[in-house]
Amino acid sequence: MIDLLIRDALVIDGTGAAGQPGNVAIDGGRIVEVGADAGGPARRSFDAAGRVVCPGFFDLHTHYDAQWFWEPTASSSCWHGVTSVLTGNCGFTLAPVAAPEDRDYLQRLFSQVEGVSMELLDSVLDWTWSSFGEYLERIRPELGINVAAQVGHCALRHRVMGAESYERAATPDEIEAMAAELKAALHQGAIGFSTLQANFEVGPYDKPVPSQLATHDELRTLATAMGTAGGGVFTVSPHPGAAHIDATYRELMIELSKLTGSAVVWNAFQHRWDDPEGWRDLLAYMEESSERGGEVYAVAKSQRLDLEFDLIDTRLFVWYPTWHQALSLPKEEKLARFADPELRAALREEFDDSPEAPSQMTARSQIVHFTESRTHPELAGRRVADVAAERGVHVVDAMLDVVVEDRLETRFVYRGLMNGDMDAVGQILRGPRCLPGVSDAGAHLDMDCGVDFSGRLLGHWVREQGIMPLEEAVRRLTSMSAAVLGVNDRGRLEPGLAADVVIFDPDTIAAGPREWREDVPAGGRRIVQRALGVGAVIVNGQVLIEDGVHTGALPGTILERS
Repeated sequence: MIDLLIRDALVIDGTGAAGQPGNVAIDGGRIVEVGADAGGPARRSFDAAGRVVCPGFFDLHTHYDAQWFWEPTASSSCWHGVTSVLTGNCGFTLAPVAAPEDRDYLQRLFSQVEGVSMELLDSVLDWTWSSFGEYLERIRPELGINVAAQVGHCALRHRVMGAESYERAATPDEIEAMAAELKAALHQGAIGFSTLQANFEVGPYDKPVPSQLATHDELRTLATAMGTAGGGVFTVSPHPGAAHIDATYRELMIELSKLTGSAVVWNAFQHRWDDPEGWRDLLAYMEESSERGGEVYAVAKSQRLDLEFDLIDTRLFVWYPTWHQALSLPKEEKLARFADPELRAALREEFDDSPEAPSQMTARSQIVHFTESRTHPELAGRRVADVAAERGVHVVDAMLDVVVEDRLETRFVYRGLMNGDMDAVGQILRGPRCLPGVSDAGAHLDMDCGVDFSGRLLGHWVREQGIMPLEEAVRRLTSMSAAVLGVNDRGRLEPGLAADVVIFDPDTIAAGPREWREDVPAGGRRIVQRALGVGAVIVNGQVLIEDGVHTGALPGTILERS
């Protein structure tokens, strides 16, 4: 008797082949048979008539590194059919660490850049590990889904250089020490390496994040070390960043792929309002990289980028010195300052024109909307610029007048900060070297929730817009993503492979609305997003999610290259 039988489904095997009616039989955590005659007596069966059964989805850009310690199912991702995630992106990880001062800095860095409160991290991180392998063993026992974990460049630099890691370039000896640490982590189960050279992040103490100070020679040495250790995915947030990549860095990414013998994956590919045609050149560049012997891919965001925020605590003004200083004040002092005409004048000037701010944010006054106000509920959904025009005031005054009345409880959203041109987004997603994403899950808990990318791709882009066949979209979410990671034992419905499986309704799959959930330790709350049309999510042969409800199983594991 087998463990599980899925009957009468449209079987989409993840290879891109046309879907076929049939069954999928699962036993001992593996797929044992696929086809019209697959089956036999089973301990549990699903009637999947009218639904699709396919491999579980991969999410290649998450920051769940800390969430495992308080929420092991990786919600909201698990609700959307994600059975495997890549963690440690952008160079930020919680291992390796060498000393207590390492722990403090890595925690501060993760908190500041990834928007997870220090109070939350203090309450859940026990720091019982030093090496990367020890971190993996700490999280391994209770995982709802599978984890492919990268080593973060910032952690490597800080382990070797300490506080000097965010002050200067590394010496040759220090680079060799980092390379040794990286090879050790790869042998201990890391699937790859991540770095950030984008210029838009600021680390603790208003210093650069450590990886921003790495030379190209440092990156070449680390890539060479990866190649000698058997390879591994090399993910980058490239220079200068936010879907801009300069010519020198494009050449470097091709070189890094050759040195590692593996894929280089950059994040995140989106349409930009300040460079509306730049995406075409990036698609052509990735095709050229393959012709030149490099394997360069992008994780392409399938959703419009909407960022929610309030003025109680936000990093979205970190490039504006006066705003940043005011936002760092205690609540009552902050309220007094926001009402001060002299400060308002300085805030208006910075809001209109700051050379330090990323260029895509220069039109911010046109895309900021009210979402919630205690004293003015009628403003919900309205552009701040429209409200300002009606009142005959600057957009900063329109924002702050309400904020002061609300005693900071007003919430806003940057609606369509990037990926606002839907025609361009559709063409980006069709790019042959573009992987679906980006969720950024596990980070920015009160500002964003991008886990809807799979439902957005399969529902809006495939079912409604027809930008690609359903089978091709499934391939990109499954076997294509697995191949880029070097994971060969899953991503396809094939006998002998791991039984990571999703059952969904192709006529209804989508993402539900964003919701607030107050389930975060240390009194925090987060934005979550439920899935529509996902009937069951199976991880390593065990049902993890059924009709949106966690069964209590924790069948996830650590993924390694195979």
